[in-house]
Amino acid sequence: MDFTADLVPPLFAAAEITEPHVADWVAAVLDGGHARLLLLGPSFCGKSHNAYAAVRRLLLAGYRAEQIAVHRALDLGRTYRPDLIRDDPPVIILDDVTIGVDIAEGISVPLVPDRPDVEAMMAVRNAAIADAAHRLATRPNTSWILCASGIPQMIRALGQDTTDVINTLADIVVLPERPQPRPTW
Repeated sequence: MDFTADLVPPLFAAAEITEPHVADWVAAVLDGGHARLLLLGPSFCGKSHNAYAAVRRLLLAGYRAEQIAVHRALDLGRTYRPDLIRDDPPVIILDDVTIGVDIAEGISVPLVPDRPDVEAMMAVRNAAIADAAHRLATRPNTSWILCASGIPQMIRALGQDTTDVINTLADIVVLPERPQPRPTW
């Protein structure tokens, strides 16, 4: 099957589900249900891997690609419009919603403040991510997977209210830390 890069990036083209809750989510979607899954865990623990593996499994089972949307949080600053989530198909993946917070938390040296235009661009991206997550969580008749590093990071990135809504509606799976991949260069 040909997976478009819009849905499954080449890195995950052969991804298989490793978490039983993700397999259950896929089964619920294929059965016509509306499943909501929050995948939490540190970087490189398999959140994105499992989310894209779920998309692959849906497509392999005959689910139409037009019925699935995948959004990477870092891309939302460039492409977001408020009706994006409203107009999306019934299955949505929102990946790396806490990426901005995760990057900031990983910085251990003092930084020179960015130029105002860069700060403004980052603020737009962060607002787009928060708005998209809120709209996704409150959208009826939708199945979704949202990937984040943790609840405290979600509160910082999305706000308390949106985080509370997501936590109330979603099945929550916390993936354990795995060894970080070694650079091959």
